[in-house]
Amino acid sequence: MTARRLLLVEDNHMVSSVVARTLKTVEVVITDCGEDALLALEEGSFGMALVDVSLDKPGPTAWRSGIQLALEIARRTPGLAGRIYLFTGHRPNHPDLVASKLPVVEKPILDIPGFRKLVDEVVAR
Repeated sequence: MTARRLLLVEDNHMVSSVVARTLKTVEVVITDCGEDALLALEEGSFGMALVDVSLDKPGPTAWRSGIQLALEIARRTPGLAGRIYLFTGHRPNHPDLVASKLPVVEKPILDIPGFRKLVDEVVAR
């Protein structure tokens, strides 16, 4: 059975707080940088990952983008295939987003019920 946990990689604490309060049916584990996200993946299982495209918090091995981090998560955690989403305020048809071939959740989240439904469906896979 897949864990009913969402790994949220978001360096804006206001955004991560809103997402965590919005999702009532899953446990949201928040990290604000790539290194912490990869550590969280080593320590537990997740039903979904939502990765901010623009990670600004530097770390010892700072990721150039959330897209690179999402692709690294996919490489290290094959069980999350199809359940890694990019989280962005950019246009969803931005060339970098399209090239990643990862699904996108747009910020701000305007359709809260639709977002909750998406997360519930993804973690249930």
